[in-house]
Amino acid sequence: MRHGGSVYVGSESIRGDCQKLSYLACLGHDFLSYFLYEVDTSFGRFVFDEAECLGAYVVSEKDLFVLGGDLWLGVEGAVKAQVVLDMPFLSSNDTAYCILPRYIAQVLVVKQGGLYFAVPYSTLHEIEGVCSRMQAPHSWVKNIWLNPQNIPLLEPCLVNVDELSLEYGWPEENKPTHPSKNGYYFGRVCGRMFCVKAELVSALLPYQSPFSLTFFDGGERNLVSFIINDGYCFDKVVSKIFLDGLLSMSHEVPGFSVILECLGESVVLPFTTCDWRTSLPSGECVREFSLLPKLIGGDDEVSHYSSMQDDIIVIDKKNYLSFVAGVWPSSSLA
Repeated sequence: MRHGGSVYVGSESIRGDCQKLSYLACLGHDFLSYFLYEVDTSFGRFVFDEAECLGAYVVSEKDLFVLGGDLWLGVEGAVKAQVVLDMPFLSSNDTAYCILPRYIAQVLVVKQGGLYFAVPYSTLHEIEGVCSRMQAPHSWVKNIWLNPQNIPLLEPCLVNVDELSLEYGWPEENKPTHPSKNGYYFGRVCGRMFCVKAELVSALLPYQSPFSLTFFDGGERNLVSFIINDGYCFDKVVSKIFLDGLLSMSHEVPGFSVILECLGESVVLPFTTCDWRTSLPSGECVREFSLLPKLIGGDDEVSHYSSMQDDIIVIDKKNYLSFVAGVWPSSSLA
């Protein structure tokens, strides 16, 4: 199964009434192009690999049946496909609406993890795309593809994937070697001054406005932002919307996207300005980030952090993982 741009060998298990897929080994990744089916649904526009699709079918209400509280479709003899009436995520511009069985006219039957799913759609097109590589598989998306116009295409994860025991991350030995970097990159991020050790910066790009989508985890609504650069997808993107109430509000326009990579974690910072210095500037510095999520709470906590707004945030190898886990408490590092 291809998930997050990498191909895994999986094991299917039944726990109670749920079937779950666990990954046993990673076979690797390639950047070849594939033909995809692009479909418009009530939850937005999605793509599926043609090789993982049984086909598109015209159906009516009499072709559907209820089993175990779910709606199913029988196709091609013994194949039973669960009708998808819910998606784990939708793009920020889409509004989901419930589909009644009598309004389901066309479905695309998709196979994921040994299970079949019938996805109701209104239009279908064949396109070509290249799968981007994510640092770790996520439950909110199976893959993010790129079309020839470099526009991201979302492939939803329809099968329930169990927590992975595999180690993720981009192996250091497979990454291009960079000359040793000294000094610090110095710039403003969402109104705050950041000073980043140069050895953490893997790419300094003209600003890329991140793509955003909403996913649901345990009934909670979450917002995810990501950018894609050189075939890799980075989904830990610092933004003003993401940090509202945490960092000071700012109307500054970002000029650079700075990609930090270290210890198996990647972060994208939107620098308004960017400068390089040989050493840290004088003044008080913030180096501890474990309390950041708690500072969104009561008035006393907010006012306490507001008193530190003029301090410079320093990020180096010693506190990098603390910064990631502090800003993204849901991270595996937290």
